[in-house]
Amino acid sequence: MLDFFNSNLAHNNLGGKGPSAGDPNIRYEAIGVSNGRSFDLIVTANGYKSNNNADNGYECGMSSAACTTGRYGQIDVAAGTSVDLTLSFKDSNTQAPVTLESFLFSVHDIDQLDSTVEEVVYISGFSSGPVVSSSTSVNVAVQADGRTRLKSTEDACDGDDPLNPMFLGPVTCGGQTIDTKTRSAAFKFENKASFTMTLEATCSGCAPGSHRKFMFTGDTNLIACGSRQPVQ
Repeated sequence: MLDFFNSNLAHNNLGGKGPSAGDPNIRYEAIGVSNGRSFDLIVTANGYKSNNNADNGYECGMSSAACTTGRYGQIDVAAGTSVDLTLSFKDSNTQAPVTLESFLFSVHDIDQLDSTVEEVVYISGFSSGPVVSSSTSVNVAVQADGRTRLKSTEDACDGDDPLNPMFLGPVTCGGQTIDTKTRSAAFKFENKASFTMTLEATCSGCAPGSHRKFMFTGDTNLIACGSRQPVQ
């Protein structure tokens, strides 16, 4: 299990863009336990640009002490750019690579500013998935290179972020009801020490400074714990 809520944001300098100094990565310390030993999640980037890197880390902010709903990791991406990410697991004490037998990874709040700035996620290496709601608003497609693409189709609303991935469901925002399940997707990975993901914020006549925040975590009620089947 990848436990973002109880992890520690030990380092925050994705692609060397800050706000921390030092190694060009994000480190979620003590995000899980494997074979009785704590492990970290390290996120590295190739070709990263952000218009608001202060949004990186947790979705509720950079300080874990301020998190009451910090059950998600978050990365900001400037509109008109994409970033290739590698997510790796390492022993918290030795920093040796750790291979996890099985884990869930999920992406949430897949929506768009409007038609000028859309969110797109490319992911591969999973053993099963994506699991989405039967009424999903996410456009899912397999690319020629084998990666799975998740693309937003619905506009965002201020206050529509899901508070807890284990209780995805309806939220009220701007006088409308949004089912947060319909904007999420989950994947099961097996025997992995790392995997890759690409985040893209499109720009079609978008305003200068536009950007999108991508949210991700581990377990979610899109998949029932016992059966590992989609929850409709």
